Amino acid sequence: MTDETGSTHAGDTTPDRSFRVKLYKLDSEGTWEDQGTGYCIYKTGDEDEPDEIFVRSERDETTLLKSKILDLKEYHRQQETLIVWTEGAHVDLALSFQEADGCEHIWQRIQEKHENGQQLPPAISADSDTEDTPPIRESHEPDVLPPPELSNLSQIADILSNAKTIQEKDRLASFIVPESYVDKLIPLFKTCEDLESIDDLHKLYTIMKAIIMLNDNTIVEHIIHDDIYMDVMGMLEYNPDTPNTRTKHRAFLEKCAEIKPVVPIKDEVIISKLHQNLRLKYIKECVFANEVDDSLNSIVHSLTFFNHIDIVSSIQHDSELLSSVFDIFRDEENSTTERKTEGAKFILQFCSMAKCLQAAHRAGLYRELAPQGLFNVLAFALGAEEAHLRGSGVNVLMGMVELDVSFIRTQLTARIKKDGAEKSLMAIILDQFTKQHDPLLKTQYVEIVRLLLDLGGGPVLGNPMTTDTIRKTDPEAEEFLTLFYDNYGDDFLRPLAALDKKPMKLDGPIEILTLSQEQADLCVHICDLLCFAIRQHSFRSKYLVHSTDCLSKILQLYRCNRGYVKLAALRFFRACVGVMDGFYNQNLIKQNVFEPTIRVLLDTDGRNNLLNSACIEILEFIRKENIKPLVSHLVTQYGKVLDTVNYTGVCKALRLRYDQNIEMQETKTESDNASVNSQRGPGLGGWSSSTVDDDEEEYFNNSGDEEEETPSSPGATKPEEQQQQQQPTSTSSTSSTPKPLVDYDDDEEDEDDVPDNSTTQAEDKASNQDESTVPDESSKKVPTEEDATNEPPKENAVPSSDTPIPDRTPSPTPPSPSASLSSDTNDDNLPTLRRRRKHDDDGDEDDDVLAAKASKARKTRSPINKQQRKIIINPQTRKLRSNTTNQSE
Repeated sequence: MTDETGSTHAGDTTPDRSFRVKLYKLDSEGTWEDQGTGYCIYKTGDEDEPDEIFVRSERDETTLLKSKILDLKEYHRQQETLIVWTEGAHVDLALSFQEADGCEHIWQRIQEKHENGQQLPPAISADSDTEDTPPIRESHEPDVLPPPELSNLSQIADILSNAKTIQEKDRLASFIVPESYVDKLIPLFKTCEDLESIDDLHKLYTIMKAIIMLNDNTIVEHIIHDDIYMDVMGMLEYNPDTPNTRTKHRAFLEKCAEIKPVVPIKDEVIISKLHQNLRLKYIKECVFANEVDDSLNSIVHSLTFFNHIDIVSSIQHDSELLSSVFDIFRDEENSTTERKTEGAKFILQFCSMAKCLQAAHRAGLYRELAPQGLFNVLAFALGAEEAHLRGSGVNVLMGMVELDVSFIRTQLTARIKKDGAEKSLMAIILDQFTKQHDPLLKTQYVEIVRLLLDLGGGPVLGNPMTTDTIRKTDPEAEEFLTLFYDNYGDDFLRPLAALDKKPMKLDGPIEILTLSQEQADLCVHICDLLCFAIRQHSFRSKYLVHSTDCLSKILQLYRCNRGYVKLAALRFFRACVGVMDGFYNQNLIKQNVFEPTIRVLLDTDGRNNLLNSACIEILEFIRKENIKPLVSHLVTQYGKVLDTVNYTGVCKALRLRYDQNIEMQETKTESDNASVNSQRGPGLGGWSSSTVDDDEEEYFNNSGDEEEETPSSPGATKPEEQQQQQQPTSTSSTSSTPKPLVDYDDDEEDEDDVPDNSTTQAEDKASNQDESTVPDESSKKVPTEEDATNEPPKENAVPSSDTPIPDRTPSPTPPSPSASLSSDTNDDNLPTLRRRRKHDDDGDEDDDVLAAKASKARKTRSPINKQQRKIIINPQTRKLRSNTTNQSE
């Protein structure tokens, strides 16, 4: 905006128009600093005074600038709105006008006053520089690059080298490609080479390097075209940093960078894109190997990426080309190893380029190539002698497994069935895994095997392995696992079979196991894969452990002098403990795994390292999860040794856990015994039934033993028993045998025909008369001799050996069924079993205690209700009665 008021300032003799401007000052770091916005006025001085440029602030009308127009100052006009000059010795100032008319007015006044009348070069027409954009000096932002000539190569090199900021580089890059500036440099390069002008060639190198380092996509894409690429590489051969040598880029590219496809490629677009990718790679990795920055690296990657998309798309739809390549592997007779090698390189490079595609498209591509023979190519590449080819094959296979492992498992299963287990791709993978010397490739093989065996799910570490945690996978995956364990389990563990078994005791020397770096890495990978299998494959891993001696072999790794190998073996045993399965617990105890493990703990000598922490952690896990077989094994076998480990409380806590388990076991045993006794009743081992009361149950418990102890004839009675039977009591009774609880008539029907808990009307009357009253032990009548002579002795089956002995004295003859119940007999007058056993006591105090408890229970028992009641008989009672009746008959 132009102020037309012609405002003046105190002391000014000639007023002038004012223009809105921004004042900038160049700091020591080369950055223009905004000094404020105001209004600029050109003041004409007196005859003795010079003219001035005066700027006052639009905010508070303070003076921002007061600069005298002197002959010593050099003013420059840039573009249409900038005037730049140097104030004093080291202060660079600039005025940025809002309107081009204001800049033109002030510039004309300066030219009229300036004695030299220097004319500035015409300004380039730049995009709109707003008031917020600081000015750029001419030395940092040239308007244009001059036409290339031998005389101004130094000037062009300086202009390009001094472009430091992004704005400067962008403006130069936007000028080079439209003006074909690189094409104009090529004739000069050829002239300099003909003249052998080394200095000019060094300048051309500097110019071309600076052009490439502008980091513009269009420039880089332009210089890799077929018509100018070799000349550009020629300019880059003359590096001024090495003036006495010349890098022969063109000779190398002509000799080695030429593409020789294994089969003819008819599509010119594919050939052109392949050449461009090679040139981009050569620029990045050879020409500017030590000077490439992130911007240039990003440009090369971006151009290569889009070229790959075009190449893959063209080859994928060229069925004739793909068929020609795969025919090399189908025709075994006419295809040589060299030709197969070239074909494998072509296919593997094509698959590597396919990584630029999206995952779904890449998976579709692999599925299209599989029927044509992609896995035959992979099998050849993995088993090839050329290391580079094996590496390319592993990388492609790894990408395929990560992308679509289910499809790879299906293909491997089909190849095992078709080619046999020994010649399949899976056999080649495991063979290369054990033989590979490159640690990086060996790690890739391990990851491939792990991904193939990972069906997902499985028990979490530390949780028991149950049927609910076993994976539910598709049949193809389960079939692959079955084939793997059946055919390759032993091959997978073969590297461990070479380990010798040496003893590892808690004391004494241990023979050191010396392993090379490759052997140690292989053992570590096998241990890690076994850990994975134990946690994921439940019964299959158990079969592998059971059918091989891998436990004892991995145990030998404790003898290795490499700490990380010991740690790998310890991880394996930790995984066995972690699943908390009885199978592994038994095998760990059987193979005596914990003695060498404790030896490893003792050898660490309490040092705070990873191996010591891992040993303590496995003990803590056993204690925390209370794996009782392992707790008991550790404390009983190695408790005294573990007690010496006093720098941690884990061993002490482990013994405390063992004591708690023992105490709980004893308490549980007593509780179980008490529960059994309560179920048997108050007697010594009777039945427990809700339908039979205590006295009725005691009768049936005693009846079997009575018949067992009753001899078949009076003469069969032992002398001691006869002596006890002849001892008189305080009453007039001649026998101490108690009267049965229930009397039976001889003509009683078979009880098996009588329904449970019911009798006929006649039987009810008999029950009410003879069986209704259950006598107390104090009212039991001892049968007389007359009763004994009226009834022939009964023979009954001998009860089992675990039948408890009732607390009574056997009688030589069974009681009469019709004997009457008497309430005059005192229980104290009856000879008890304990009294009989006193004569032939074996000194067992436990029997004495049990007998005393039984006697006390009888004395304290309260009399039962003597009212008439119906006795409910359960099936066991009926059976016993039936047997007794049949024998009596």
